[in-house]
Amino acid sequence: MEGVQAYLEGRYGRAERAAAQAFALDHAKALSAVIAARCAHEMRAFDARDRHLAGMDEEASTEYLRRITQAELLLDERRYLDALAVLEQIKDKHTAALRLELKAHQLARNWDRVEALLPQLDRRNVYDPVALAQLRRTATAEVLKRRALDMQQLREAWQKVPAELKSDGLVARAAAESFIQLGAGAEAHRIIENSLESHWDSQLVPLYAEGLDENTVEQIQKAEAWLPSHTRDAALLLTLGRLCAHESLWGKAKSYFEASLAVESSHSAHLELARLARSTGKEDDAGRHSEAAMHLALAQLEEVTGGRRRRLL
Repeated sequence: MEGVQAYLEGRYGRAERAAAQAFALDHAKALSAVIAARCAHEMRAFDARDRHLAGMDEEASTEYLRRITQAELLLDERRYLDALAVLEQIKDKHTAALRLELKAHQLARNWDRVEALLPQLDRRNVYDPVALAQLRRTATAEVLKRRALDMQQLREAWQKVPAELKSDGLVARAAAESFIQLGAGAEAHRIIENSLESHWDSQLVPLYAEGLDENTVEQIQKAEAWLPSHTRDAALLLTLGRLCAHESLWGKAKSYFEASLAVESSHSAHLELARLARSTGKEDDAGRHSEAAMHLALAQLEEVTGGRRRRLL
């Protein structure tokens, strides 16, 4: 078929004309309409695309093809809500439709729906175990973040999380941040402790110094118990410094901040030392650490932006 060959060769204008002509001559009408629609879509002629699809016979044998094509092309146009509306009209979804539905819900950030789809995707072996596990981690974490405005909803969501996911760093981080946001620091700290004792995650550690309450001394003891196994973890040393500073243990706080800097130079540690020096009247030290923090922050910004500078007009 001339239209198919031209489409595969990327000659979309020619392919659309050939497919439209084949459709008019009743030659493989469903396939011709789909090829014509895909060609129009590639040329961003979305009105023409929709006309080609609308011209397909609404027969049971072609309805699935029409809807799955329409949903796929709408998703590519990033009209994910419209794509979902089309997919909802498909009763018995095959693997391709489930993949599209998952993608649409991800783009729409409907994480509850993403989470609900995962068991079905698992049963059909749509994704390999590693990819499915990553999807489950991401969906669970995002659901927890969405519950950060209501304590009861957050606790209910956390209770539903499988035990093996509660110790996952990404999930634990989302839960801890949400509990801290709602003022439940103690619950957040327990989540962090359980996760770190199961699997160490340096990115989770700094949250242990947020949402502090009257249990900070116990937290210091707990964090210091982790130290022998993670002596060169800059995040742990920085966190210990913050915990000690919260308890006005200035000497210990300074030692931990300096130890963190010795492992890894960071603007956060310099800022903490600047704050500590300023509170004890050592303005020269405060200025030195503030300047170092600024230089590090600018260097990180330059690295992220690839050295590009915004012109001031």
